[in-house]
Amino acid sequence: MRVLMDAAIAGWGHINPVERAGIYHATVNLLTALNQQLGPNELALYSTAWVAPWVRRFMASHPNLAQRPLLTNPGGWAVPGLQAGLPQNQGCNGQSLPLWCKATQLPWWAELVWGQDLVDKAFEGVTVFHSPIYPLPAHTPPGMKRVLTVHDVVWLELPSTCTAQTRWRMKATMASVRPDDTICTVSEFSKGRLVARLGWEADRIHVTPLAPSLHTFDEAADWPELSRRLNLNDRFILTVGTLEPRKNLELLLSTFSLLCKQKSLADVKLVCVGAAGWKHTPVYDFLRNHPGMADRVVFTGYLPDAELAALYAHASVFAYPSLYEGFGLPLAEAMAAGLPIVSSNRTAMPEVLGEAGLQVSPTKLNDWVEALQLVLTDATEQDRLRGLSRQRAEHFSWEKTAWATLAAYQG
Repeated sequence: MRVLMDAAIAGWGHINPVERAGIYHATVNLLTALNQQLGPNELALYSTAWVAPWVRRFMASHPNLAQRPLLTNPGGWAVPGLQAGLPQNQGCNGQSLPLWCKATQLPWWAELVWGQDLVDKAFEGVTVFHSPIYPLPAHTPPGMKRVLTVHDVVWLELPSTCTAQTRWRMKATMASVRPDDTICTVSEFSKGRLVARLGWEADRIHVTPLAPSLHTFDEAADWPELSRRLNLNDRFILTVGTLEPRKNLELLLSTFSLLCKQKSLADVKLVCVGAAGWKHTPVYDFLRNHPGMADRVVFTGYLPDAELAALYAHASVFAYPSLYEGFGLPLAEAMAAGLPIVSSNRTAMPEVLGEAGLQVSPTKLNDWVEALQLVLTDATEQDRLRGLSRQRAEHFSWEKTAWATLAAYQG
């Protein structure tokens, strides 16, 4: 088996922290786990030529991947292939590739310019091509297995929570799928929605659950320094995710505004970790309309893994009111940290949590107030939920995900 994994999202995330959301972490951790399972000649990385310099920088910063080959489609850089270097190709620097094609799609005119033979050489020796997010290549040799990971269909089921660019990119990605392609997805919930929404046969869809990031808890940042910088007390509610409508942060802010009125919770703060995304301004508007909360809500923006690990280790409770998740990677990380959890009870989140956490409707404000108040004031309930989180976290590992992915490749 020779696997070629599209690593473009890793390149984008390396140069732009805003891109380091769930799919970035899922791709990086899957690459790392597959790297441990596959031999020296069984795994290579792929990107289009104009993303390749950033993918190389990502690989250089991950020594476990640095020795793997990086293969690109025809472009302006000479890149080592699986067996030998591809030839230099003049006359194209990759800049005219359509934006939505930036990761895997050869331009429509590639076959006219270089001929099908050279296009096929981009995949010479490859038995499996896997894209974790972007469209599958337009041209691939006969007999090569093509695998696409689809995390969810939120762009179909809650389109108002997605940008037009995201909806368009996902439509293009779905259009790249052929009847004999293999699909990976991250939960049984997402598998069911793919069958229902896209009419795909269930037996071509393989569930490959996510897991806590491999390095998130390896080395936590210095807590006294971090807590001083963020002006944190001993008790705080933690939430993690891009600031965007789907994460339903306004519900959590409304909940916290009511908790702030309780004297027994006067020292509690709310810490929101995540880059500002699409339509994030209502979150800041809420705080402007509630000036009394300004010194009790902390927006950290993107944080490196070590600092995020420190927050997971010291939070009082993890809150996740999301409207829609194909998996919900922060839930797995919070469980691995042994945190009490209050979560939305919709989409894939109950499947990920199992018996762990208090699961609440993401539209019922009073239920969120009651659940968070209980966890923050009842030590017995805190201990019970911490134990359930640790137990449930044992169900997830990237080694298991890698084996499930390899089974999809071989199926």
